[in-house]
Amino acid sequence: PFIDLDRTMDAGPGLLDRAYNPRPTFHLLRHLNTLLFHAGVGDNMRDSSPIAIATAETHHSLQWQQQGRQMLLLLPAAAEPQGLPSSIRAEIAATTERIDLLSGRRRPTSAEDGGAITEPTLFYGTIG
Repeated sequence: PFIDLDRTMDAGPGLLDRAYNPRPTFHLLRHLNTLLFHAGVGDNMRDSSPIAIATAETHHSLQWQQQGRQMLLLLPAAAEPQGLPSSIRAEIAATTERIDLLSGRRRPTSAEDGGAITEPTLFYGTIG
């Protein structure tokens, strides 16, 4: 459920606690939704390139291109910071912006971004 329910058999926490306070996952989904649907990116997902999905010990990633933009979503598989494979580092180097999805903070992509990712992060940039 989206909301924690009292006296239920559901084990998983929802997006909101019993007092309707948002949990971190709520903020992650809010920021991701805003980014994807800003300028119509989410509305036209059918027109995008195939989504490349990769899973490794350190992270899970989704990558796609649409409307002249390249997007790379990285989800860390562990809470401990770990280095990323060189293939993902090359993809990050091709992007121009980094957005931490839990905080919503945006900043330019830097050389250090290929190191360790500890929070769900969206990298994006223009193609060409």
